[in-house]
Formats: sequence, structure tokens, C-alpha cells
Amino acid sequence: MSLVICSNNFKDGSVARQDNSIENAFSFRNGLSSTYKIPANSQVALQSAKLNINGKVVYSRNVNPFYQYFGKKLNLDGETDPQIEDTTSHPLLVQLTDTNQIEEKSPNDFVNILEQRLNDTIYHPNLKNKITASILNNASDLDFKGYKIVYDQVNTVTDNKPTTDFKQWYRKDGIYAGATSDFFSYSANVFQRNASLDTYDVCAGINTQFPLNLGSGDMEINISSANANVNASGTEVEFAVGLSRFVNNESWDGYINPTYFSSDADEDLGYLNELPFMDFAVGINFTGEIVCFQTAWESNVEALRLEEVQYWNATNSSFSGNGGRKNSTEGQYTKIKFEAEGERMKAEIYNASTSAWETITSYQAADPKDAMFTPINQAQWCLHPVFTIGSNENNASGKLEFHEYHGIDITGYDPTKKNKGGWFETMELVGKDDWCENVESRLFNQTDVTTAYAQRNTNASGGIDFDHVLILQQSDVYDPSTRANARDLLGFNRDVVDTSTESVGSQVTFESGKIPSLINNMSLFVRLNNLGQNVMNAFTGNKSKIISHLTKLETEVGIVSYEPNNYVWLDLDNPSDINLTDFDISVNYINEQYATTVTGDSIICLYFREKPKM
Repeated sequence: MSLVICSNNFKDGSVARQDNSIENAFSFRNGLSSTYKIPANSQVALQSAKLNINGKVVYSRNVNPFYQYFGKKLNLDGETDPQIEDTTSHPLLVQLTDTNQIEEKSPNDFVNILEQRLNDTIYHPNLKNKITASILNNASDLDFKGYKIVYDQVNTVTDNKPTTDFKQWYRKDGIYAGATSDFFSYSANVFQRNASLDTYDVCAGINTQFPLNLGSGDMEINISSANANVNASGTEVEFAVGLSRFVNNESWDGYINPTYFSSDADEDLGYLNELPFMDFAVGINFTGEIVCFQTAWESNVEALRLEEVQYWNATNSSFSGNGGRKNSTEGQYTKIKFEAEGERMKAEIYNASTSAWETITSYQAADPKDAMFTPINQAQWCLHPVFTIGSNENNASGKLEFHEYHGIDITGYDPTKKNKGGWFETMELVGKDDWCENVESRLFNQTDVTTAYAQRNTNASGGIDFDHVLILQQSDVYDPSTRANARDLLGFNRDVVDTSTESVGSQVTFESGKIPSLINNMSLFVRLNNLGQNVMNAFTGNKSKIISHLTKLETEVGIVSYEPNNYVWLDLDNPSDINLTDFDISVNYINEQYATTVTGDSIICLYFREKPKM
């Protein structure tokens, strides 16, 4: 048996120097002044290791995910209302990296990543890019105490009418795969049907530039004005205006709608042309009736469908007691308006003959559920304008015009990209839209079920009246929160943090309750790279040169040493002598990535022996 001592040539432990050196503490090569002979049929084992492990924030996608939640706070006893099925919300997965790499960051670098990932995965337009994360220090600003996370909201409304083109919003195949200009134009706030379309061709568009502000934001559309004629005298034509999430993929039958939507179950709303998918909508149908409809869950077919809102049964509707749809000829209607307030959606229509807005429907706790809009749920957080215009002999090129639109201008907003749009859009892109279906099939979204739901409004500061919760360990109450594991990483004392450190208006602050761990809890392995030991790393699915697992160093920091209780002898599979000129050593994680938290001076001692004869 012989002992070989290997070490890097320690300089100053500088990361910058290590990145360009063959003498890294985590990867080094010892050249020999003369050859070292290893006899045939030998074995190797780790005798000991001495390392200097730097204190950094070490994390990975699969080891340290956690969840944030924006909605009604749940009762942690798991039984008392509200529970998750009593809400319109769902836990939001936060993965600190999108790669399979293990990341090693200083607290200052990590907090910037934390802030970015929180903003990427909050999805609500009023909160997008409104979360800040910073280092929490003691009074002298010297000692690291943890992290400070501040949630804020957009509390004011701004008239942001879309300036970019609408997208085609009906199907993606056949004639609908062509250019949008074949169907409509959009310029100077005016959306116009192309006169060359056949009568029954569907003209429908969606604009995704700015999602609607859900804190008292409104969309006001001219239907009869100098630039709008769909309800002008003599040019009346069926149309609908509304708001919708964006859908990236078409359903099995080719329509643009969620996979769990059934057009076969749609109610007859009196339109000649087929209607596109919309979450909330108002229009005037072929016979001149004012129609209000929405997307809601139909339990009989276990799917979403377009469902009429029977606004004439709503006590706060201007048409309450009408016994059915209001005929648009009974007033001089020139504008339609939607207003969002938290979870509540209100629809109004402007009667120019009385110079007054008339309420079509709005939330009223005691009203029948099918007489008002269902609450804005998490799959509907990002709502976009949708217009559809029919055709008849009097008007083949109908026009609608934005009068006012309170959209939120979000830097980088793009619902066609992961984490750049709403929750539904991202879940659909990553194949997790079953989570959205779980939310939308709850009782609040079933109008034929009498179970009431108290829709949340805005708070006194004009923000959404919801609670913020951090889910740092897996919870049976905030479910799903699979594999959540960031309590120690972020420095909190509770698995579910549902009480803020401070709350002022819509600004909610969470601060670490203990000093976050800067101890590397990832397993470390020693690898001997230039000999023939036969090791299989089943995690990576490949052969490896690992010779030992440093089992006692996973929760250590500073200068540490390891000596195994029992040697694990590995065959070198050398039928003849090996004459070595160097030893190539590295310290790695399970994914074979270098453990760059190992700095300074590393010493690795190896035993070699001839394989015992059996």
C-alpha cells in the first residue's frame, strides 16, 4: 500500500485567478518530477481530504424551489374556511434558476437574482416588476442579517391605448392562417373589418400590448361616433367587445381557446357569425339585443364554455326586471365600458339620449351567480382587448374605436414567452395548464351552483385587496407546493410566511427572521480524472471518475477535513503497470460540476494498493 498526497499550489484563493488557473482549489493537476509506478491490478481509495469551503449562497432549480401566493389568505388548520378550493388563486412556483447547474453566489449577487425571479413569476399585471429584494443588514450596515422582500402594486390608472397591431383571434388554420390585414386593420385607435371578407368569415382580433389594470382600470369603446359605426343609425351590425387571456395553442378542433374549453357547450347568444374566445364580453347580436357573456365552468360537460350573463336578473342592473335581453333600439347607445376592481368586473353602456351610463351588470353579493360576471381568477389575471365585427348588406366594414383604455405598460411583456405574460399563458407554454383547469373548475366559476363567493375589491390605496404569502416548505394547505425548500436559504423561521413584517397601503414587506444559511448543503465528491476506475453516476446517467463522497462536509464552512471510516477500494482495471506523470484531481457536485465554493488550499490524500487475491 502506498500514500499519495496531492494539493493545489495555493496563492490567494481569488476566484478571478482560479478561473484561469490549473491550480484551482476545486480542480488541479500535480505534475511529477519523475514517473510514479502503479502496479498492475491495483485499487485506489480516498485516505483524507482537507478543503477550504467559502461561505456562499448555493442553490439549484430542483433543490431550492419555493412558492409565492397572491390571493385570499388560507387558514393553516387545513379545515376552516378559506381553503385553497375557496379561492381564485393558486401557488406560484419560483425556481431560482432555469438551468440544471448548481449556482454559487455572494449574498449581494443572489439578492438580485431573487428579485428578478420573484418578478418573473408573480404574473399579476399590477405586481409585475413591482417587487424589490435587498440585503438586510444590522444597524451599522456591516453584518449580513438576511433579505428584505417588498411587494408593491400599480395603484394609479393611465390611459394606454394600444399602438401595435391586433392579432387574429379565431383559428390558426385555413384562411385564418393568412395575414391579419386580410381580416381587419387597426390604426389611430380604430379597429375595422375588411370589406372583402365573406359575410360568415369571422373577423376577430386581440391586442396583447398592454394587459388591463385590475385596480380600477377600464376599457371604454366607441360603438357609434365619428370613427365607430357598428351601432350607428343605418349601419348597425352585430359585434362584441371584451377582454380575454391570451392563448398560445389551439384546441384539438383548431380553435383558439384553452384545451379544457368546449365550444359545443356554448349557449345560443343570437349571433350569425361564430364568436371568438373571450373571458368577459358585451355586444349587440343579429337582432339588435344587448348580449352579455363570459367564460365559465360547465360541470355537466366538465369544461369551460361561453355562457350568457342574465343581467336582467341583477338587482343593480339598469335593466333589472326587463325579463330578458335589452333591445339596443330602445336607447341611443354609443359606448361600452368594462371596469375591473380586484376580482370584480363591471359592464356599462352609454345612452347618449340621456347622457348617462347604464349598468349592464356588476357584482352584488345577494344576486344570482348567473346574473353577474364570475370573479377574475388567476388564469384571467392578464386580460387583453378583443374585438369581433360581423357583416351585413348595410355595413361590410364595421368600425370600433378605443375611447379609453387603462392598460399597464410592463417592460418586456409578451404572453407568447415563458414568464413574460400571465399565469395561464406561461402554464400553457410549459404544459401545466391542468393547474389552470384546477382553478377554473372550482365552485366560484360554476354559475349553476348556488354556493356564494365574496368577490374581493380594491383596497384603500387602490391596489388589489389580496394577501401575500411565501411558501418556503411543502404545505398541505397551500397545495400544490411540491418540493418547496427555501426556508433556511432565505432565512425565515416558518414554512409558510403569511404575516408580513410591515404593511403600508399596498406595500407589503417580508424580512428574514434569522440569518440565512451560507453553508453549502450540496453533496461534494472527489474525482480522480486520469485513472481507469469504473464508476457509474446514475444521476447523470454517465460513467464517472468519482472516487469518494465527502459525506461530512455538506453543512460545513471554512477549513474542514474528511477521513472516511471505511475505505472504499475501487479497481483501476489496469492489467499492466501504469507509469503516471501527474495526478488530476477535482471536487465536484453530483452533476459533475466543479464546486467553486472550494477555495484556498486543498489537500487530497490517496491510497493505492494491489488488489487482494481472492
